[in-house]
Amino acid sequence: MKIIVIALIIFSFLHAADIQKKDLKLENKKLIEKINKLEKIVSEQEKLLKSKENLCKNKLNDGDEHSGENAFPKLMMKKEYQ
Repeated sequence: MKIIVIALIIFSFLHAADIQKKDLKLENKKLIEKINKLEKIVSEQEKLLKSKENLCKNKLNDGDEHSGENAFPKLMMKKEYQ
C-alpha cells in the first residue's frame, strides 16, 4: 500500500513538472516571436537612419564643392565692344 501511495506522489510531481515544461515552451516561443519582430523594427530603423545620414552628407558635400566657385562665370564684354 505504501509503495502505491509513493508511486502516485512521484507520478503527480512528474506530471506537474511536464505541464510546467510545456507552459515554459509556449512562453519561450512567444518571446522568441516578439524578439524577432523587434529585431525587424530595429533593422528598418537602422536603414532609415543610414539613408538620412547619406542625404545629409550629400547636401553638405554639394554645398562644399560649389561654395568657392560661382556657378555662372562673371559676365564680361566682348573685346570688340570694349
